[in-house]
Amino acid sequence: MPRSTVYYEPRGPTESDLCVMRRLDEQSTATPFYAVERMTCVCDVKGLTSVTIGCVGYCVRWGWGRSIRSLGGTCANAVEHRVYPHLLRRFRIDRPNYVWSADVAYLRLSQGFVYLVAMLDWFSRYVLSWSLSATLDAWSCVEALREALRVATPEIRYSTWTRAASF
Repeated sequence: MPRSTVYYEPRGPTESDLCVMRRLDEQSTATPFYAVERMTCVCDVKGLTSVTIGCVGYCVRWGWGRSIRSLGGTCANAVEHRVYPHLLRRFRIDRPNYVWSADVAYLRLSQGFVYLVAMLDWFSRYVLSWSLSATLDAWSCVEALREALRVATPEIRYSTWTRAASF
């Protein structure tokens, strides 16, 4: 093993890198249909001359400034890919507290990201409880569920991120 591997300390992004990433994220939110080449031209016009097409491509690959343009071939299912059925299709949701679901979303702030866990009632589309967390851990999900269970108990809990239902 090389000595440089042992003594290597990874460094985070610099302040200028964070500024470029923030600008790319703002631009992609305003114009989500721009691809890498167009985003590079916009950066040149806005005065970010240090931004190259490789830098923009790196940011797009890691999720900053992702365009909504089709990547081609992403819709083709692999042979071994199993498509799971929608488990609640046969149920008629006609009253409150029959089906609840949980969903996790991340929100971009100036200092980073926070995670929002929300418990939803499918009939009324009412947010039963929510929890904010700086890290995506199980405790924020459990906290939101406990808060919702203080109000009522559902007959079916449905997880939107794994498409799993428990009865």
